[in-house]
Amino acid sequence: MKLVAYDSQFKESLDQYQIENLTFTGTPAQALARAQNDGEYHPILSINSAGAITNFFVLDHGSDRLRYEHREDCLLLRSFSTDSRYLRQGYALQSLQLLSDYAHRNFPDIPLVVLGVNARNSPAQKLYEKAGFTRLERTFTGGKGPQFIYRLAV
Repeated sequence: MKLVAYDSQFKESLDQYQIENLTFTGTPAQALARAQNDGEYHPILSINSAGAITNFFVLDHGSDRLRYEHREDCLLLRSFSTDSRYLRQGYALQSLQLLSDYAHRNFPDIPLVVLGVNARNSPAQKLYEKAGFTRLERTFTGGKGPQFIYRLAV
């Protein structure tokens, strides 16, 4: 399993990416459209040993991160998803466990990754906690309701 920055060589494979439930996340296509006009928006792919894209997420260094953490030196993890064909196979956890090393190598001046998890999305909360994220006391109210704020030191 490895994390790689998206580039056009992955377009065809990512076009086949399937998401079962869009209640709490956006599609990779939406994130890629935004990334074309936003240099602070970094799409990342998780690729398994067979070469399949199992997970997609964005590391965002834009101003949105300041809603979650009042520090300039952090990244916002957003749009995390698992291709429906790879659910419940451990790929999401593996991806998140690789995140610290990936962020440290590619964003060496950034010591912290933050994210928001919808209060109604308890499976994601458990996943992030298992991956080493710590839930903060404060919350953020987003477009889909209250978000619990999590952080990971990298």
